[in-house]
Amino acid sequence: MQLLQTLTGDRMQSRFIGIALSLLSALACAPAAERRTEKDSSASVPMDSTAAAAPSRSGETTVWRASPDAIGPIRVGMTANDARRILGLAPQARSAPGCSYLTGAASTALHANVMLTGDTVVRFDVRDGSIATAEGARVGDSEARVQSLYGGRVSLQPHKYVEGGHYLVVSDAAHPDDRIVFETDGKVVTQYRAGRTPEVANVEGCG
Repeated sequence: MQLLQTLTGDRMQSRFIGIALSLLSALACAPAAERRTEKDSSASVPMDSTAAAAPSRSGETTVWRASPDAIGPIRVGMTANDARRILGLAPQARSAPGCSYLTGAASTALHANVMLTGDTVVRFDVRDGSIATAEGARVGDSEARVQSLYGGRVSLQPHKYVEGGHYLVVSDAAHPDDRIVFETDGKVVTQYRAGRTPEVANVEGCG
């Protein structure tokens, strides 16, 4: 009888020891498991889309509008190097006399071609929908929308090269030397230019 009690006590002691070891093992592993869980859950969180969309240049986040004498802070009458400075570009030697354009990174940064007469900004050519006018007109708008935005300030003229196309010339009595000229295919605006006369009227640009 004493032998049976001894064996029974040994088995209970062994079971108790086994349970205790299991509990200690589980407690020891818990922090590692928690760390793995935290790591895995953080990896599954998507990257903030606003961070991915952060611009590399401050000018790219600025919404500039076109008017008859300016695009944003770049104005008709400004020197070429003043325009380059606003765009964050290095100054260059003075431009040659006659008609030319700011080239390369200048037009890419602005999304428009900047015409110069000598060293003076005189006109802007916009060929995509990146820049709207102050009134909200842009490349791709219908002729009817342009006319509704500018009312009685629009003069309709036939296009020199596009059959059925038009020039919608916007003028302002307060600034008689400045214009916006929208070119259309007869239905929608394909490009537009803004600036001073006579340069803004030149269909071929510097050609």
